[in-house]
Amino acid sequence: MKVACDSSILADGVRSAAKVVSARTTLPILQNIKLEAILDETNGKVAITGTDMNTCVCRIVPATVEIEGATTVPAKLFLELIEQFKDARKILLELQGNNLILRDESSEAEHTLPTVPADEFPILPELTKPLVCEIEQETLRKLIKRSVFAAATEESAGVCTGVLVEIEGDKLTLVATDTHRMSVVSGKIANPPEEKVEAIIPAPVMREIHRLLNDVEKPVQIAIDVTHMQLKTEDLQCITLKMQGQFPNYKRVIPTQFARRLLVDTKEFLAKIKRVALHANEDIPQIIMQIDKERVTIIAEDPEAGRGRGKETVIPIEFEGEPLTIAFNADFITEFLSNVESPTTIIEMNENYQPVVLRPTLMENEEWLYIAMPMQLPEI
Repeated sequence: MKVACDSSILADGVRSAAKVVSARTTLPILQNIKLEAILDETNGKVAITGTDMNTCVCRIVPATVEIEGATTVPAKLFLELIEQFKDARKILLELQGNNLILRDESSEAEHTLPTVPADEFPILPELTKPLVCEIEQETLRKLIKRSVFAAATEESAGVCTGVLVEIEGDKLTLVATDTHRMSVVSGKIANPPEEKVEAIIPAPVMREIHRLLNDVEKPVQIAIDVTHMQLKTEDLQCITLKMQGQFPNYKRVIPTQFARRLLVDTKEFLAKIKRVALHANEDIPQIIMQIDKERVTIIAEDPEAGRGRGKETVIPIEFEGEPLTIAFNADFITEFLSNVESPTTIIEMNENYQPVVLRPTLMENEEWLYIAMPMQLPEI
């Protein structure tokens, strides 16, 4: 194997693949990434692959390939080394026996890394009769960002530590919940499959997919079979194992009728909740909202912790219904509002012990519902 790569492009590719490599593995080969030099009609490319046996990432980077070949190198060491050559124009890689020689084209620098034969590296799983669709990378990144934050973080929460990926008709829907709040987002897909298909994917994997994709209108292909989900673009392939279990029936908990409807300025509402919440308990930052046609008063205090008291007022753009006093975990509201791009947000409510629905007013080709459970009001 003998290739030349742009140093920054190579570093990006190695970084993508190395992200899924686990430092705590009983199989030493899984601490390596695979490098495969391939000749093609455009001069050549290098496929860089990392895996922890549950998730596999393969990034393709352009290269000048003189000799085809493949090997594996320690992921952490190789990445750290490549990142030190960020100012170099070209990095030269040459496999000599059991060593990979790395040279900087613009200097006399030369580094030798130990290798393990590529045939000892795990083979990427192949999906069996998958159902396939396409969606713009930019859209999928938005859907992930708007949903993944609502997933549970405790391992004991089982499938709720994952994100439901559901493809039905011409829509891709992502759902995440920790049972106290839930985010449901949908976007249009191209070439929809004839059958409904779904997968539960661990939230950390979805965050990594968000990082791997680009904010471009180019498509990403999503394929799902019985055991895996695969995402594929021109220069990326990501295959991940589906979580086993039954995701909660999210449609059943979405209210369909409301007694109260509040319309607020998103940025103002977010800023004032953040400031007031500084006075709340740090572990569970409860805020109280007193809502009527004239104003929304936001209050928080934690006398036992000596955090004082915060109170701010928001003037509603619109309010329909009877006055209501309701309590929330401030984090549940601010995490949603922080991801809202619409200038205004609708909040639909019934009573102060029932689920509340929040949604942006302006969404192009996408849908987003966020459901938050109120907290019990403190005794006066």
